Amino acid sequence: AVERLRQLGIPSRVVIMRGNPEFLISFAARSWPANLILMRAHNRKDSRNRLLGSVAKSVIASAPCSVEVIRPKADAITAERGFRVLLATDDSEASIAASRAIAEMNWPENTEVRVVSAVNPMIYSLEELGVTGDRGTHHAHRAIGNAVQVLSDAPLKISAEVIAGRAARQIISRAKQWGTDLIVLGTNDRSGLSRLLFGSTSVAVANRAY
Repeated sequence: AVERLRQLGIPSRVVIMRGNPEFLISFAARSWPANLILMRAHNRKDSRNRLLGSVAKSVIASAPCSVEVIRPKADAITAERGFRVLLATDDSEASIAASRAIAEMNWPENTEVRVVSAVNPMIYSLEELGVTGDRGTHHAHRAIGNAVQVLSDAPLKISAEVIAGRAARQIISRAKQWGTDLIVLGTNDRSGLSRLLFGSTSVAVANRAY
């Protein structure tokens, strides 16, 4: 790993720690401090091969910075196709931070970003029937608009879509349909009963993303 980084002109430092990696990776990131943690998904050989291992789950939940979970991809990225990034947003502070992170990065030429925002399926159905107002859909459009505004000055091809359904499931579904190379989303800190009741969209996406 150090040799590959050296060839790219990236300085590196090796730290070897003894103990539980579920704790130590986040601890090291906090102590340095790091801006980004890169780690692989745990590749299982059985029916659970699409699930994250406990280390990755723990790091996503406890990391003091952004985390990128890497999975090998079979499809080659060509100059014609370009790199594809799916940005999921709900207009939260974390989502805006995710948009800024994309805008500030140096991407390959012809990189495309598709911005999506999910609407609760029950709310969407009631709005389509005219039973309620369109607050849910309006919020999704506003979230997309704010994300696109952040991205507007970056040299990226941008498209957008409002999707109806459970957020994690729909994000993964759209990513597969589009042939996404990278999914980016912010994570809102939850703890205790709130985490048990509502779970975490970011963890669910990282757990199931192909």
